[in-house]
Amino acid sequence: MTIALDRPTVAPREAVIAVAKLGGLAWLLRLAKAATSDRHAKFTHNRYYRRMSSPGDVPPEILDRLRPICRRLPDTYEEPAWIGVRWRIRTRTVAHVYTPDPERFPVYARHLIAGEAPTVMTFRVPIDDLLSLTTRGFPYFRAPWGHNVVATVLGDHTDWTETTELITDSYCEMAPKFLVAQAALPADLLDPRGAAQPTPSPPAHAGLGGVRATA
Repeated sequence: MTIALDRPTVAPREAVIAVAKLGGLAWLLRLAKAATSDRHAKFTHNRYYRRMSSPGDVPPEILDRLRPICRRLPDTYEEPAWIGVRWRIRTRTVAHVYTPDPERFPVYARHLIAGEAPTVMTFRVPIDDLLSLTTRGFPYFRAPWGHNVVATVLGDHTDWTETTELITDSYCEMAPKFLVAQAALPADLLDPRGAAQPTPSPPAHAGLGGVRATA
């Protein structure tokens, strides 16, 4: 009996070249699509942020006030943010100051000062203090994001003593506990780098109340 076997089909050279060309064409189409998407993303980003502020838009007198407050907190650092300037501990933001566009973000429109865009600082607060702080009205209001984020309008009216306390509280919300303990120490027990200095021990000859012990 004779069994007929099908000969393996071998693609002609022209067919192989055509398939290769199609593959190259598909690759070029994917590349063009990616480039178009990238241009669209850049255009959307620029259109969205073209009216945002930059670090230079924050008044220098505001930065001059905030920098000493934030720098005294252990391990904090300053960096430009996507808008304005922020101070962070590790990767967590303690305070963020910026000048928003009230036309693009209407939440800020009611906080204009003399018709000008406000300088705003956002920070964290203990959840128990959130309601009492935000119901006080100007300059405080609830930020439109975060469960414990408050915003304050900064300017000539700002109580910088209270602002220092609020930034410190925000730091305590975001920092590791061992750094929070250092931040709570009196200033005279911190060295210039923010590290705790050892508490001085009483003289060996001192008795109770610092009176020299006698036999």
